[in-house]
Amino acid sequence: MKSRRVVYLALFTVISILLTRFASIRIAIFGVEGVRIGIGSLGIYMAAVFFGPVNGAIVGAVADLIGFWLNPMGPYMPHFTITSALRGLIAGLVFFYIFKRRWSFGKGLVVIGIPKVVVGLFLVPYFIHQLFGAPFMVLFIPRIVALPVTLIMTVSILEVLNRYVPFTVMEGGTEA
Repeated sequence: MKSRRVVYLALFTVISILLTRFASIRIAIFGVEGVRIGIGSLGIYMAAVFFGPVNGAIVGAVADLIGFWLNPMGPYMPHFTITSALRGLIAGLVFFYIFKRRWSFGKGLVVIGIPKVVVGLFLVPYFIHQLFGAPFMVLFIPRIVALPVTLIMTVSILEVLNRYVPFTVMEGGTEA
């Protein structure tokens, strides 16, 4: 079962890298990537709901590191590896420990919405502001506009996946 989990986690990592690096709209603000619109975190959220918070965090961190290595968009900043890992950790904690692995579209909005708000709406712009001096509000406003669209897209894809491969059929979702 562990080798099966590793294969799935590798697949989720590749999905996250491809969607983040090559299938997202990037908007530069003050010379840095201020906003990235897309569903690049989908692989991270898949790992979190299928296999738990630790595995979601691992996929997030590994996807960011490999993605940076394959397609760097400026200097490496560990802050963004941490935020990527936090997406999986938070989503997994909410799904496993608050919703007890029970999925519905409404619960999915909360499971994915919390890390999107905490990490994507506040933490990432804060780091960009601190590291590069871009005004926080200039980074915040486009993200708040994109949030509902990317949230509904991500949860809708997870909803379809759950219909064909219910999250509870994966190997128990135990930690790594």
